[in-house]
Amino acid sequence: AGDLEQQTLAFVDNLRVSPTLTEWIRALLRRRNQKEFEIEKALKATQTRRLQAILNEKKETFSMKIDGLISEEDYQEEKKRLLSEEKQLKENVGLDGLASWTKTMEETLAFATNVTKIFNRDDPVVKRMALRILGSNLIVKDKKVRIIAKKAFIFLKTAEKVMNGEIQWLEPKKDPISGAYLVFSAHDSDMER
Repeated sequence: AGDLEQQTLAFVDNLRVSPTLTEWIRALLRRRNQKEFEIEKALKATQTRRLQAILNEKKETFSMKIDGLISEEDYQEEKKRLLSEEKQLKENVGLDGLASWTKTMEETLAFATNVTKIFNRDDPVVKRMALRILGSNLIVKDKKVRIIAKKAFIFLKTAEKVMNGEIQWLEPKKDPISGAYLVFSAHDSDMER
């Protein structure tokens, strides 16, 4: 059991990334997020203007119905269309996609940097949770632990090797069967430790 624990710890430690990589990615994200923020701000301003226009259209349509310029049926149809568009726009304006994405990235980076410390806690629930986050299909065969690491962590580890000059960034390969682009070969995601 001790040997299996050591193998599992080696797998976990192998996916830990350095604080240097984390800072490098954060700096890239800050630059990217500034551009994204400007785009999102402009889009939200456009959507807010459209919401105001819809409010005016609803008032005008109601006035036209009261004045007998359009039928009740046409009024209900136009009202339904405007309410549907208004609902969609309000949902979009309320969404903060950039903040949500940034938070997820921050949590992933913090976890990948501190994963060995987290796993070394004397708490079996924390250990199981850490392994579930890192990978899937934990198999013990011939006294060897086999875990398939999740692509996000393989990507971070690969980025670290590129940053350290250990490897060159590889172009994605196209799977001849599925047509999907494969960034990593099978042995990259099938880490035996």
